[in-house]
Amino acid sequence: MAVELPLGIWLASRWAGMTVVGSQTWGKATLVGGGMWAGYFLVLWALSFAPLAIVAPVRETSIVAVAAWGVWRLQERRGVAMKLTGAAAAVIGVALLAG
Repeated sequence: MAVELPLGIWLASRWAGMTVVGSQTWGKATLVGGGMWAGYFLVLWALSFAPLAIVAPVRETSIVAVAAWGVWRLQERRGVAMKLTGAAAAVIGVALLAG
């Protein structure tokens, strides 16, 4: 986490004079970045309540969301069965650890 702030400042200084192509995507990128930070802090918060052995597998359930999003919204048709099977295996693993 100590690297992100200096790196962000450096990138901002490099991009200050540049014309950004596709600048309409900055709002979406900011939203995604905020979501990533929120997810990181939620995991840290969860670690204050539960042991690492429970929190870590649940954190990996993002695989499920990414697989579903890729198949549903991005219409990735190659390897659909493999993606969804992997996502299902992640959910089953979390359920087994929780039970």
